[in-house]
Amino acid sequence: MFLPSSLETTETQRRCDFSRQMTELDFVSWVMSDETRAEWVNGEVILTSPAALRHVEITSWLQQVLGLFIHAKRLGKLLGPEYMIRLEHLGISRRVTDLLFVAQANFAHGEKKSSGRLTRLGN
Repeated sequence: MFLPSSLETTETQRRCDFSRQMTELDFVSWVMSDETRAEWVNGEVILTSPAALRHVEITSWLQQVLGLFIHAKRLGKLLGPEYMIRLEHLGISRRVTDLLFVAQANFAHGEKKSSGRLTRLGN
């Protein structure tokens, strides 16, 4: 894809000018203002590559099939990759999973809404 050189430079700088180490708050601010696929684990930013078509197809199929079952049985919620979770049991991290099942009992007391596309599950 052709981009004007000024946009190419800006994109390159944006990708290279961040520290791989940052606070959780800095990470949340950064990832919320950008469409970069990244996770944060114990202070380190981990950039992730875009998913392959086959991966997206399988994930989509699983989300449809499992989602219908979970909904019909009223078991809880099935969340997709646009949902970021905060894990605290092995150090603090913010992860994006392909699919995340949250049992109804856990969802009722575990969800805390954050701004934008990030949502936090935790104690």
